[in-house]
Amino acid sequence: LLQQMTREGHEPSAVTFTCVLKSISRCPNPAANLRQAENLVSQMQTMGLKLTCTVYNVLLNCHANAKPSINVERVHEIMKQMEETNVELDTITFSTAATAFANAKPARPDLADKMVRRCIANGLQPDTVMYSTLIASYANCTPAKGYKANEVLLEMEAAGVEANTVTYTSVIN
Repeated sequence: LLQQMTREGHEPSAVTFTCVLKSISRCPNPAANLRQAENLVSQMQTMGLKLTCTVYNVLLNCHANAKPSINVERVHEIMKQMEETNVELDTITFSTAATAFANAKPARPDLADKMVRRCIANGLQPDTVMYSTLIASYANCTPAKGYKANEVLLEMEAAGVEANTVTYTSVIN
């Protein structure tokens, strides 16, 4: 539809591209989705469209779901680009990056933990999803680090963030 829209002389907006990116991020082929998402973001830049936090977050989500070949360095690059272009990183940014690091093979709980720390340092409150992602990263690394997962659960509770079934299951795992 985006190509048809352009052929018919309608200029896609940043909102149009964001909707297409969100649609791509939900498709079942992560590797193909990632190429398409990166190409769309490049196209937006070529057209002079502003890349918003939402655009970057959707791009990060595409990377986080590109299992098993998650490019940890590209996740860092995207976040650096956000900072260099004065796009404010939000809780979703940090949580999505943490998910990418947790999903990487091998899992990178050290980097997921850095995302939680950066989130807090930026004055934001990590949520249940972010803490659960960090806990899962400790459960998924080799060897699993159950004691670290439990420490995160205690930190989460001390911060007043409510654990859910996924959180407890990850700690048990």
